[in-house]
Amino acid sequence: LFSKDFAGKNAVNLGINGTTTHHWRAMWRDYLADTIVSPKNFIVNIGINNVDDNSEDGKNAGRNVRMLLEDIHETFPEAKIYYFSITRCSKGTFATYWDRHNGANTYLKENFFVDNSYATYLDANEIFGEDYADYRMDDGLHINGRGYLIFKSLINEYVEIEDLE
Repeated sequence: LFSKDFAGKNAVNLGINGTTTHHWRAMWRDYLADTIVSPKNFIVNIGINNVDDNSEDGKNAGRNVRMLLEDIHETFPEAKIYYFSITRCSKGTFATYWDRHNGANTYLKENFFVDNSYATYLDANEIFGEDYADYRMDDGLHINGRGYLIFKSLINEYVEIEDLE
């Protein structure tokens, strides 16, 4: 969907399933920081696997997301950062971690997004509301097409993406 919806735009999707902030900080340090050229924006959706795969509590997951966002800002201080909140899962084991997922969101809102003019918190949970299961695939974890449309609408509303020349 991303490649179709953002065709003709100066945008790249670097998502890798199952990764955590620890993976991305290592990739950032060892590779990405030196290969990305003059970005205007970073759209980041990470943190859920810190809880689900690494068994981190909300505060630690939030702290690890914050450190990744700070790494990005330190390397590219002129770039804007847009962060998608960790969204609520609808069933299975993932749904039982909502307190930790939401704890990471709360930590970030209170300890990172309050004083940073370069970073914007995109709260998909606010839009999903109590019907959050309607935005999930059958696995209860990954967003479905309807959930993707919410993410896409938030990107279109908040992020200025240039056309390719």
